[in-house]
Amino acid sequence: MQEPSQLPYFGQGDNQIPTIHLKDLVKFVIKLAESPPEEGSPYLLAFDLTVDKTQRSLIKAISHGIGSGEIVSVNNSPLLED
Repeated sequence: MQEPSQLPYFGQGDNQIPTIHLKDLVKFVIKLAESPPEEGSPYLLAFDLTVDKTQRSLIKAISHGIGSGEIVSVNNSPLLED
């Protein structure tokens, strides 16, 4: 397993990252539409209480959990070029 000293994030890292995969949410909504709960039955659709969902903060948390805790911006990505 690789052990980089710093995990990369792109650009400023201020973009918001959803913490539920869109395909998982769609599957749940379809299942709910196909088989709705009984009237009055409570159900939980989806929620996320993460306060800071920026790419930088999520990469930082991952780095703390499985690495050195260090992160670095990667500004030379072809995705960032105009």
